[in-house]
Amino acid sequence: MPLQREVLANRTKAREILLRAFQVAKAAHATLGFACRLIAVFGSVIKPGSRFDEYVLHARKLRDLGSGGR
Repeated sequence: MPLQREVLANRTKAREILLRAFQVAKAAHATLGFACRLIAVFGSVIKPGSRFDEYVLHARKLRDLGSGGR
């Protein structure tokens, strides 16, 4: 089984191909940074000691007060 390789004579083109992989990683890192900022914002709003069902029950009580006159 012979080995076949593509040899790039132009070094600039070879660098561009190599850097494409890093551009994808940079985009993923920016997305993770945005997610970390969201966690920081929501983490300060929501008490970490409470459970999720407590928040849902509290939200339902607030919604029922608004439509209680019907």
